Amino acid sequence: MSIFTRLKNLIMMDVANENETKKASVIMRCTSLFLSLYFLVQLIVLSFVGCPRAAVLSFFCILAYGCAFAMTYQGFTSLTQHYLEILTLGCTASLVSLIGWDCSYQHIIFVLLLFILLTSSSEIPYKIGATAFLIFFRMALYLYIHSSKPFYIVSQEQRDR
Repeated sequence: MSIFTRLKNLIMMDVANENETKKASVIMRCTSLFLSLYFLVQLIVLSFVGCPRAAVLSFFCILAYGCAFAMTYQGFTSLTQHYLEILTLGCTASLVSLIGWDCSYQHIIFVLLLFILLTSSSEIPYKIGATAFLIFFRMALYLYIHSSKPFYIVSQEQRDR
């Protein structure tokens, strides 16, 4: 059995609690894996560019998304969903504060928006409220970073590598 087949079987594994949907858990597992991979690439890039604090933050993001992946097998679908939402907001805000707006970490908020819309079993008002909050959060992040300097100034040459 190939590694891809094993990974697919691991992702598609049924949930422990019969009251939870498999679809939400699979979406959370995929989100956790893809964002872990994203932050692994960021860890490597940030290490080479010379941003050690941001690289360490990326490492902790990888671990935190790994925990979220594991939580989906324990019957904590609702808790995992909210954990992923808060984790993604925290990682995004921290990286934008450290690196700045030009490295595009703020675009992860759009991934979070899709995640909320696809996994939430809540009613439409919750989804509308979450969408409004994310728009507000992104605007606040924009205003914050344009009123203060990021910790690391990444040059255009470094971003183009």
